[in-house]
Amino acid sequence: MKCLNQKKQISLEDDEEFSKFYEREQLLQLLDAFKQNRNTMILFHLLSYSGMRKGEALALTWAYINFEDNEIRINKAISHGRDCQLYLKTTKNGIARKIGMDQQSLDLLAEWKDEQAKKFNTKTAKKQLVFTNLNNDFIQPVQTQK
Repeated sequence: MKCLNQKKQISLEDDEEFSKFYEREQLLQLLDAFKQNRNTMILFHLLSYSGMRKGEALALTWAYINFEDNEIRINKAISHGRDCQLYLKTTKNGIARKIGMDQQSLDLLAEWKDEQAKKFNTKTAKKQLVFTNLNNDFIQPVQTQK
């Protein structure tokens, strides 16, 4: 009888999961390419440093970033519905959480907030999405911006 909490042993040579990660050179090339698109670069930075899911980051509004306490509150995500329409939903497990953030990431987000306010004339609207498409609307989770 197999124990329910027994850990599966894997071999690094034949584990497909490891192919999902970038090699050092690939990551450097990717980050270099992002320099041309601040929205994508900052999104990728936030995903890398926070551990949040892509749908959570794409649903994030400025109201949920607390620059004073160095944290981000996650309580929703975007997802596809019928006919690929986007809608807001709860997080994957339905539980809101707070993520502590490093100062460099928060400084980058603060700069982005100012850039975005100028670009879309949004001032500091709390309902303003942090990451948007060129029409200041939700980014499709599978969409790449140019």
